[in-house]
Amino acid sequence: MRRSCEGFDDSVYIAAYVDSVGRYSLHDAFYNDRNHPCQESSDPSRLLEGADNWVEILNLGTEEFIVSGTFQCTVVDDNCGDTLFITDGRFDFDWAN
Repeated sequence: MRRSCEGFDDSVYIAAYVDSVGRYSLHDAFYNDRNHPCQESSDPSRLLEGADNWVEILNLGTEEFIVSGTFQCTVVDDNCGDTLFITDGRFDFDWAN
């Protein structure tokens, strides 16, 4: 997911092994802020292991190729010394296009 609008140019990548509606632990997550002077796009913030990192699949339409849900995660950037708490994340994704 990428947000690019006035003042923002950042993206969040989340990964989890899911097979139905429900709540799952995140397998991986990255955050990249292209406007942050310290962060390099080749070395984004990464998932903090042991934090409350999850995704909840609310709709999984296998015939429509649509998945939607909410998520939360904590990512850290060792280069910048930053910790970012992503809460109330929401997504709708059409994986056919």
